[in-house]
Amino acid sequence: MYRFVFCACIGTDEYRGQEVETLGEAINGLMQIANYTLFLHDKDLMQDFSNYGRVEIFEDGSWVEIDEDELT
Repeated sequence: MYRFVFCACIGTDEYRGQEVETLGEAINGLMQIANYTLFLHDKDLMQDFSNYGRVEIFEDGSWVEIDEDELT
């Protein structure tokens, strides 16, 4: 089991994400939400905040972040 997690504004506790079955789905989900955030910024529909996203895997009973180098 994998999940992607995204925070549109660092400094808040507002994280969004979703559990998915495959690593590819997790990467795709994260890229979709990141690209949508860029679209909103480009159209001046959202303030330009620093944001953060990650992909995690469920291992040994807990969620563990996958190193960015392993995602490419």
